[in-house]
Amino acid sequence: MENKQDEFIGLPDWVRYIATDKHGEKCGYANKPTISKVLSFWIDHSRGDAIDIGIDHESAKNWENSLIERKK
Repeated sequence: MENKQDEFIGLPDWVRYIATDKHGEKCGYANKPTISKVLSFWIDHSRGDAIDIGIDHESAKNWENSLIERKK
């Protein structure tokens, strides 16, 4: 099993969370996002920084459980 913390390697230090939406789009967030079930993706209601990381179709299969937090 891969170490999920490895997903933070190479990302800016401000990226504290990573999540994948229903369509496989993986994003990094400064603040903890929540699920928008209507839109089928994660959203940061605080409007903090976010970054597109890429596509991950494997994580999209269980997207509602894809949120990970960077360990301090």
